[in-house]
Formats: sequence, structure tokens, C-alpha cells
Amino acid sequence: EQGFPTAVPHESLQDRDWHPLRKGEPLWRDHEGNTVPYDGSRGDVITPIFINEGGYYYASSGRGIGVAEKTVVDVPKACDSF
Repeated sequence: EQGFPTAVPHESLQDRDWHPLRKGEPLWRDHEGNTVPYDGSRGDVITPIFINEGGYYYASSGRGIGVAEKTVVDVPKACDSF
């Protein structure tokens, strides 16, 4: 409401950037103190990053947390000398 977040990252995530978060594990803490679990909307496992970074609380980002998704990329060998 009025530009403020309706929930903040759950305290169990603090200092755990780059650690996997699985569906059903705590993701948010709402203003009433309730734990809101990760719902699996971006896959069964996500990787939270930049947890509680101030810039993520602006209305333009709206989360208070970033999420990285694992991607596997095949990179061709540049040359045979390595």
C-alpha cells in the first residue's frame, strides 16, 4: 500500500544469496508476521540473489529480492591449443 511492500524477504533467507530455494520453503514474511512460502511459480527450485538490497524495494522492482535461473549453455571450443 502507498508504495510500501506488502511483505519482506523471510529472515531465513538473509545472508543466503545463491543458495537454492525450493517450492514450499519460506520466501516472504507479511506485515502480520505470517510466513509465505515459495509457490513454485518459476520452477521447483530458484536461486535468490541480492536479498534485502535496498534498491529492490523501489516500486519499479517491487520485490526486495532478485532471482537467478540456472541455464546450461554449450560453448564451442575456441581452438585446440588449450
